[in-house]
Amino acid sequence: MFGTLVCMSNIGEAEAAYWDRWNADHREHKREEISLDQARVVLQRIERLGRRDLRILEVGCGAGWFVDSLVQYGSVTGVDLSPTVLERARHRVPEATFIVGDLMAVDLPSGSFDIVVGLEVLSHVEDQERFFSRVADLLDDGGRLILATQNRDVLERMSDIPPAHKDARRRWLSAAELRLLAEREFAVEMLRSITPRADQGLRHVLATPRIRRALRHVHPRVAQVWAWPQERAGWGWTLMLDARKLEA
Repeated sequence: MFGTLVCMSNIGEAEAAYWDRWNADHREHKREEISLDQARVVLQRIERLGRRDLRILEVGCGAGWFVDSLVQYGSVTGVDLSPTVLERARHRVPEATFIVGDLMAVDLPSGSFDIVVGLEVLSHVEDQERFFSRVADLLDDGGRLILATQNRDVLERMSDIPPAHKDARRRWLSAAELRLLAEREFAVEMLRSITPRADQGLRHVLATPRIRRALRHVHPRVAQVWAWPQERAGWGWTLMLDARKLEA
């Protein structure tokens, strides 16, 4: 039995086609350190809740690769613009429901989820303030948003990143900007950087993935200890947010 695929309207064709290609090329069959670290932290935060009956929504689920891990905690719905990769995800993860569409436009009931997860989706949202309001509306009382997004301070100052594609929006946030946005609707319980990265200067030497890969061969904990002070200093490529919906 295959999973459910629901198709919604109001998707820009050029944008949907771009993300369909991008997810097929970059996430469907391979994941790099940045994505794996993001997934690890999200799963750690969910595991702390000690539940297996959660209603989880993954926003911008792409090829559905992370849904494979989320289904162990309850029922999972994935939303993304990418129609082709979601069709393949439906066959691969039959326990989940996949919706093709924009989170702002899809028909989902208020208060219908316990957790909303998003990996590197916020920077591609046109109205980021409205995104947080929409997520808060979809969460039940006490629900949580667990989010990974690019760290503007690192990507703009320390990284060699090509310009955004013409069919993709891109607006990175600093940790301070992310906190300000989140605190309109949520109580922030964790906000930190992970996965130190840099393409220039002293950070390029200290924060290179090659060192962490070598240390992992010694012991994974050694690599984590090496990265920890860099993450505390805000050198991480990713900002991780865990926030609880405010009481009405």
